[in-house]
Amino acid sequence: MQGYAKIAPYYDRFINRDFYKILISYLADKVIPGSDKRLLELGCGTGFFSLYYAKQGMDCVGIDRSAEMIKIARNYAKESALENICFSQGDMLKIPFKGKFDYVIIFFDVLNNILNPKDITVLFKKVHECLRPGGVFIFDILSLWGMKKMWNNDNFYEFYDDFKIHWISEYRDDERLLKIKMRIISKRETIVEEFVERGYEKNSLEEKLVSAGFNVRGICPMFFFKRKASRFVFYLEK
Repeated sequence: MQGYAKIAPYYDRFINRDFYKILISYLADKVIPGSDKRLLELGCGTGFFSLYYAKQGMDCVGIDRSAEMIKIARNYAKESALENICFSQGDMLKIPFKGKFDYVIIFFDVLNNILNPKDITVLFKKVHECLRPGGVFIFDILSLWGMKKMWNNDNFYEFYDDFKIHWISEYRDDERLLKIKMRIISKRETIVEEFVERGYEKNSLEEKLVSAGFNVRGICPMFFFKRKASRFVFYLEK
């Protein structure tokens, strides 16, 4: 798993806000806020979803591997005077909770950052354990088509007010690995981060989820390009 340490101060300035809005709309009838409900966000980054649902009255916990991301998330919670939310640095493969949450969510390619397929199996079992009976698990994953057709051999710039990002990517179909290099260039610094993401077959993930004890309520294709989905969102119930 990658920590995103260097890019944390820039993250909320370049992340796709439309993606947030689309997912919030998708979740509207699946994650029902209430003061008696508890939500766990794994790979929470700067905590957008945890903060959103905490403001709706839910008791929320966010966990991320990056200390820098967690620091930003905690600052957001403090600025909003939220007392029903907790952010912690940690490894989501080692979450200690059992039967504590009504909802678990994982978004923004976090599962693609898990490079060992065996760890996916471990994670699904851990999530199942930490949910209450009838609890809901929702996550997204890049489609293999999206990784191959939309990211393969990409080389482009994105421009912002006081910095720009140079993206370079390469997809290895034989290994199902997407290698991404990003350079954040500003007047005061140049930051280079490299990431590797693994692609997973939708049907294979579904089998692992069923084996972990989940009931599959839906698999929603999203973010279409040339009429094909670049991403899937899984909706599961314990």
